[in-house]
Amino acid sequence: MARQARSWLTFLLLVGGLVLTACRQAEPPGAQAAGIEIAVTMEPDPPVTGAATLWVSVRNEAGEPVRDAKLNVRGDMTHAGMVPVIRDIEESEDGVFVVPFEWTMSGDWIVDFTVMLPDGETAQERLDITVAPGENEPEGHDAHADHDAHDVHDEHETPHDG
Repeated sequence: MARQARSWLTFLLLVGGLVLTACRQAEPPGAQAAGIEIAVTMEPDPPVTGAATLWVSVRNEAGEPVRDAKLNVRGDMTHAGMVPVIRDIEESEDGVFVVPFEWTMSGDWIVDFTVMLPDGETAQERLDITVAPGENEPEGHDAHADHDAHDVHDEHETPHDG
């Protein structure tokens, strides 16, 4: 009986490990792998909730601007349940992409920048960014607590607009 329980436990651990591995997002390789440098500046800096602009500079190994590339930007909050902010930009001026962006909530973000080069290769960069509360989010507002509060529904609650 103990042998059967041990086999079952081993099976469950293996299946659990496979599920966790399959669900985990792959880490993007550094931009240097393709010989491309990706540099990001933003306004406002430091970032706060609300509208923002990101300038993404893409240069080759010689420091020259990369032309005719395309850029995908994906911003995800570090906690589950939030819709990512995704932007696709097809034109740059002198290797600089101007990206209108929206920090939808204060907290910790992971932003992935993927550049599709004219020759079909890609270069990637990942930034960890902390966004502070902006004008529409009061100081001391706990975005995580607010998010968690919306997941719990009291049977006496009435629907309301967010």
